[in-house]
Amino acid sequence: MIAKKYLKLLSINLIILVLLFIVIDPFFVEKIELHDTRHVLLREPYPNQDISITPDNLYMTFTENLIQKAYDYKTDKDGFIIGDSKIVSKKQNSDSAIIIFYGGSTTECLYVDEEKRFPFLVGEKLLSEPYGKKIQTLNAGSSGNNSLHSTINFLANGIPRQPNIVVLMHNINDLNALVNTGTYWYTPPRYSIIQEQKAVDKSTLGYRTKAFFRSVKDLLVPNLYSKTKKVLKGMGNKKPQEFEDEWKDYRMKTSTTYEEKEKLFRSSILGFIRLAKSHGIEVVLMTQFNRLQPNDTFIRSMYEANKNAVIGFDMFCEYYKKFNNAIRDIAANENLLLIDLDKKIPSNRNYIYDSVHLNTKGSEMAADTIAKELKVKFSNLLTNQ
Repeated sequence: MIAKKYLKLLSINLIILVLLFIVIDPFFVEKIELHDTRHVLLREPYPNQDISITPDNLYMTFTENLIQKAYDYKTDKDGFIIGDSKIVSKKQNSDSAIIIFYGGSTTECLYVDEEKRFPFLVGEKLLSEPYGKKIQTLNAGSSGNNSLHSTINFLANGIPRQPNIVVLMHNINDLNALVNTGTYWYTPPRYSIIQEQKAVDKSTLGYRTKAFFRSVKDLLVPNLYSKTKKVLKGMGNKKPQEFEDEWKDYRMKTSTTYEEKEKLFRSSILGFIRLAKSHGIEVVLMTQFNRLQPNDTFIRSMYEANKNAVIGFDMFCEYYKKFNNAIRDIAANENLLLIDLDKKIPSNRNYIYDSVHLNTKGSEMAADTIAKELKVKFSNLLTNQ
């Protein structure tokens, strides 16, 4: 009985003490001048992840021949996607050859079995060759990245790793940006090169109240909150195959010509190449596999679900082909190895589950093609001979 009395008294005093601190705290606010801030976006996976990701039901409506299951996903301290950490650790020493793959979600291969993502699997295949060096392959692909994002990431994160070879594959994300806005610099916030953050007065009661409850949530029920948020999101009004038009507020009123779009694309790719060459790093270009064919009825239906598309499906397919041709042309002019995955990977649902993303079978085929061509071109870098 006495213990309960003291516990009650202690609880009341603790509550009074907390309230007192809350009342007194504003008097200790330091008066500072608030400034909006700007910074360059580094679009990369979060470092040191070890999670599994399952495509949700809505995502599955946009796919064919994708298995809905949990896919393991690991990154290292710099945000590069890796495979099994035990396998990766065996490849790391001072004599290792390092290959970094840059691109968007088509390089990321999120919904591919971990050990079958082609950037990782290429390293495994090269290791199996006789007289092979230890080879470390890193996956710098990130969903939504265009070639300008890859150049920024390469400068910030790739060059410090001193890679021997960088492999670049871009097309559709560049094309989406340039078709919708005619530029790389006017895009929805999550793609924007420059991020702007408005200054927040943290002394206001509203901010302090929100921060308090956010801290309580993060401390007491972070997992329950996360799960509940996902369930509520899934119970929304979205219908199967609904198209989320993230470009609707960013389309330019005056359109640019195809030639202007291709010129910007070429300039961005060449910028990446020049940066790599200035650091003595070998560059490999790859065309992008796809199902962007006028006679693919499933892909056409997905594209035409967006009633605000700037150009029709047939023209988009044509622009996509021209961007791949631009990659071929740049590789020839710059005397670079071209791995023509556009021609190597069959354009059907057995290998590509939507317009441009490989399933596990497609990724295995890509890895086999890439490993063979790298071995022929760079035998001096990849073997002990």
